[in-house]
Amino acid sequence: MKDIETRKQRALKTTMRLMAAHRETGNFESLPWPRTVIDRETKRLKLDLRNGDIDVEYLEKVVRRSFRWNTGSIPFIPDEKFELLKLLRTNASMASFEAHIRNGSELETQIIELANSNLYKGHSSVSTIRNAMVRLGMENLKFLIYQTVLTRTLFKSRQYDEWVNRLQFKAIASAHFAREIASWIGYPATEAYMAGLVHDIGEPYILQLFDALSVDIPDEICIQTVKQAHMETGASILRRLNISPAVIAACESHHNLSGLNQLASIICAATDQICLFLDLLPMNYWDITPTKLPFRMLGINEEDTEIILVRCQDLMDKLLT
Repeated sequence: MKDIETRKQRALKTTMRLMAAHRETGNFESLPWPRTVIDRETKRLKLDLRNGDIDVEYLEKVVRRSFRWNTGSIPFIPDEKFELLKLLRTNASMASFEAHIRNGSELETQIIELANSNLYKGHSSVSTIRNAMVRLGMENLKFLIYQTVLTRTLFKSRQYDEWVNRLQFKAIASAHFAREIASWIGYPATEAYMAGLVHDIGEPYILQLFDALSVDIPDEICIQTVKQAHMETGASILRRLNISPAVIAACESHHNLSGLNQLASIICAATDQICLFLDLLPMNYWDITPTKLPFRMLGINEEDTEIILVRCQDLMDKLLT
């Protein structure tokens, strides 16, 4: 095993680099909520903050209200990318995906870059979207479209940039970790990958909402609100995306080890343990106790758990280079 501090420094350095590239193209002025509503809520928050009336319960209500401010589409996801996500749930041909991807040059560039990354590259690099899609195959292509669309739209913040940087890398790494675990227990790779990718998706939503409100929320209250509200918030987002019930359940319950009864939820709990082992948890704000219980619940013995940890470390190294 490599030195933990070295891994942590590499992970942070790389996530900062990844998000710097995203910030160059991200539009922070384009909000998913009407500006008039944001201004009204900001005034209310500032007044209540001065009066000492803001606590975790108060902010949880603000988060729930935010879903009523924009009911016509998925928060943060442009219509053309939402259409592409809907296409993923069909039996569309690779040619159909190519046509949609070509409509957005940014996504086309990102897919080609991923096809040339250490995880997927062959003996030579590819330069066209068609060759990139052939190299990836339909299953990996769908994985990467979900990954690219969701991480590039939800994972951006000015005020909480370091936190969101780590969340983005954790989401991508967790997707790959979940697929690795699924291969050991015969669970569908697609569902495991999606569960790993989106089970904490409520966190960046809440942080970007707080960012938009332009109110200096005390750190402890902010952290506790994210901790308590992100599962319900994430499930609300996933229902709008029409994601499978198993993945939604994983989002809602992955921190409740004693109550887990679905494999996708247990897989996500296991990926959190792997992230804890590899120092990928953002800001160390989760009170997660190291345990191999999720692996035992999946029927994975001690020896195989160690093998999975080593393989996931190798996956992380490939994601970082």
